[in-house]
Amino acid sequence: MKGYPLTAAQINSIAAAGSLRDLDSDILPVTLTAEERVDLRRLTGAVLAIHRAHPVLRVRVVSDGEALEARQYIEDCPDEAPFRIRHVSATDATLADAVNDAFATLASALHISDGPVWGMAVVSTESQDHLVFAFSHFAGDFSSLVMVLRNFVRAYQQGDRARLTPDSYVDFLESIPRAAAKEELPAEARWWLDRPWLDIPLLPGTEPARVGAFDVPRRTLVHTTPWDEQWNARSVERAIVVALLESIHEVSAAPRGRVDLCRHGRSAPVRRSACGWMSQAIPHIVEFPQSGFDASDCAAQLDETERHEHGWDAALEFMRGHRAPSMPVLWGGAQAFVNYWGGFDPARNAAGPFSFARVQPDGSPPRRRRALKPIELTVHGLGETLRFTWDISDMFQDPEVPEEIVKRAMYLLQDLPRMVRV
Repeated sequence: MKGYPLTAAQINSIAAAGSLRDLDSDILPVTLTAEERVDLRRLTGAVLAIHRAHPVLRVRVVSDGEALEARQYIEDCPDEAPFRIRHVSATDATLADAVNDAFATLASALHISDGPVWGMAVVSTESQDHLVFAFSHFAGDFSSLVMVLRNFVRAYQQGDRARLTPDSYVDFLESIPRAAAKEELPAEARWWLDRPWLDIPLLPGTEPARVGAFDVPRRTLVHTTPWDEQWNARSVERAIVVALLESIHEVSAAPRGRVDLCRHGRSAPVRRSACGWMSQAIPHIVEFPQSGFDASDCAAQLDETERHEHGWDAALEFMRGHRAPSMPVLWGGAQAFVNYWGGFDPARNAAGPFSFARVQPDGSPPRRRRALKPIELTVHGLGETLRFTWDISDMFQDPEVPEEIVKRAMYLLQDLPRMVRV
C-alpha cells in the first residue's frame, strides 16, 4: 500500500492530485492507492488498531447542540461508535466520480456529537483498489491526520501483529516547523493552522487592562463537593469541563466555547500538546512578517531546542518574545477557551490546574504567565470531598465576567455526584 511512511511531501502530492482540494469544507478527504488487492480482514484489523490507539479518534464533544464545542478532548475511544467500511465498484473511466461519490456518502454520515468522526470506503476497479478517507475537521488537524494515515498503513501491513503506541506523533509534530522554516508546508496544513481559532468569538471583558503587568492581584474562591474515590476520574474531568463551558456560555453569551485538555510534562507522550503548539504556531507566525520571525530564527531555535531537556519551554518563551504588538487578532484575542494541564488524580492531590486562557493557543506549563489566565482552577481530593480552588485575575478590563463564570460553575458543580453518575 502506498504512503508508508507518509511524509509532509507525500501528503502535499496527494493534495496536488486533488484529493484534498476542498479545503473550505469541514470534512477533509484523503485517498490512498493500494499496490495490491486490499485484504478486508487486514483492513478491518487496521481500523480496529487505529480505533484503539490513536488519540485523534478519542475526540468527543462534551455537550450537545451548536452552543458549546469541545475539541481535542482526549479520552478512551467509545466502543459504541459505529464504523463500517463501504465497498464500491468502479471502472477506470468512472473512478473519479466513484471516489467523489464515496467521499460525499462518508461525509454525510460524520457527526461530531452522536456519530463517527471519520469514515473509509474501498473503491475497486479492475486493476487497483483505492481507499477513500473522510475526517471531520475535529479529527482532521494536519499533524494528527498524517499520523493516522501512517499508523493505518503500518497496522495494515502488520496484520494481527499490529501494536500501535498511543499518543505517538511527537516525531511528526517536530517535522512540521522544519518544513515551515524551509517553506515546504503544504496548503492543507496552512488551512488548518489558519482556520480553527479564527471562528471562535471574543469573550467580553477579557482584554488586559494593564498589558505587561504580571504582579496583579488575584482573588481566590474555594468550595467543596462530595467525592467518591471509586468514581471514574475521566467522568469527573468531563463534568468539570461541561460546567465550565456552560458557565462561559450562560454568563458571556458567547455562542461557542472550546476545550483543550493538554497534558504537559517531561516525557514525550505528555509533552505532545506543547510540541503541537509550537509546531502549529511557527508556520502560522512565519506567514506574517509583522510577527518579527523569519525562517532563520525558527531554524536556529529548533536546533537549540533539540539540545536541551526542557527545550520546548525555551522555545515557547522564544516565540512569545517575538510576538509583535499587532498580533492579538491573529492569535484569536480573548476567547471562551479552557486549557487543562496535567493528569486528573485528585486522590493524589495532582489534579489540575484547569485554566481559562485569554490567549489561544497557550502552551505554557501551568504556573507560568498566570496573569494571562483570567481563571485558574485547581482540584484536590480531601477525604470524601473535592476542593475546588479558583484563582481570578484582576488585570482585565471587566473582571466581573470571569468572576461570574466561576460563581456559575461553582453552582453547577454542586450537582457533581449526579453529573458523574449519569
